Order: sequence, then structure tokens, then C-alpha cells
Amino acid sequence: MKHILKIIIIIEVINLVENPEFAKDDQILAIPTLVWKLPEPIKKIIGTLANEKKVLVGLDIKPAS
Repeated sequence: MKHILKIIIIIEVINLVENPEFAKDDQILAIPTLVWKLPEPIKKIIGTLANEKKVLVGLDIKPAS
């Protein structure tokens, strides 16, 4: 099921093997990890992002009706 969101999200993918300083800065202990920084509060989802509904719930994003 696909949803259209009424927000704009910019996603930056960072390879932690090539840029390990980001793991330290964001306190990432496992990969994959999604870090939501703005708007606050900071939220983290660790593990698979395959279940879109769980990711949206974890980020407290409501799909558009």
C-alpha cells in the first residue's frame, strides 16, 4: 500500500564504512539506522526499513488520507 505524504523529507544516505565519524556523532551502534533530526525530538529506527507502515509509525508520521 502506497501513501502520499503532505510533507517534504530530505534523506541523506551516509556510508559509515567511508565516514565513520558520522556514527560517533549520531551515536549509531548498529546499521542500518535511520536518524530523524528535524523537527525535534531526535528519533532513531534501527534495523530494516522494509515495513513502510512501521517506519511511519516510528517517526510519528501520519499518511495523507
